[in-house]
Amino acid sequence: MSEMEPEVKRFLTKIVWTIFWGLVWMTVNTLIGIKWGYALFEGRYRIGNYLFYPWFVISLTALLRYYYITWKDSFNAH
Repeated sequence: MSEMEPEVKRFLTKIVWTIFWGLVWMTVNTLIGIKWGYALFEGRYRIGNYLFYPWFVISLTALLRYYYITWKDSFNAH
């Protein structure tokens, strides 16, 4: 059986980690926001509502930064 080219292996690894962290981020925010109800204002405001939205923005920023750092070298002209 032949070995995979190292460059192709790195590229596929980036794809897998990108999908993995995106799904983890979506799962955590769906659980906290929708399942536990912190994204929804139902009659009264709770401390969880005020904590969820900054968490959402900070975690989205961190995820997008991770994506940028991971993929910035892939799109530069060689």
